[in-house]
Amino acid sequence: MRTEKGCDNCGEIVKFKYIKKINGNYFCKLCAIEIRKNHRKETLENSEDKENIRKLTSELKNKSVNEKRREKKRTKDSTPPKPKGSVKTRVDKNNFYLTLQEKQSLFRMLVNRGVDEEEVKERIKNLIENQKELREKMLNQKKSDKEIKIEQNKLLEELWNF
Repeated sequence: MRTEKGCDNCGEIVKFKYIKKINGNYFCKLCAIEIRKNHRKETLENSEDKENIRKLTSELKNKSVNEKRREKKRTKDSTPPKPKGSVKTRVDKNNFYLTLQEKQSLFRMLVNRGVDEEEVKERIKNLIENQKELREKMLNQKKSDKEIKIEQNKLLEELWNF
């Protein structure tokens, strides 16, 4: 099988994968570009509505660009964000503090149960202070982290079960 072929227009020998076929004839890249340019000029010159054709082509371009943007937005919304840089390993939480989401969920739950908002805020603050004090006491007694976590979770469960 031959890997090279000659251009029908200029006679240049080019690799087969770079040859373009137009109307049954084989052309090199440069000749094919020139033929297409000439064809575009001829169609514009021979047409009756030159301005109408230009409008239609610009409208088609705008439609395709807008469709691509919409598609990008759709795919962007559907895919989760990718982490950049180094990925942090999850450190085992010591439970001596509550995250913002935990505080909010606790607050909502207690308010839904009928507890006054000010009282809920005080209870959450007291819980955090009690957990800090408990942790310091148990560290002074040289208890292990597992035992400290168990005790702190008991304090948290008392507030949840209120």
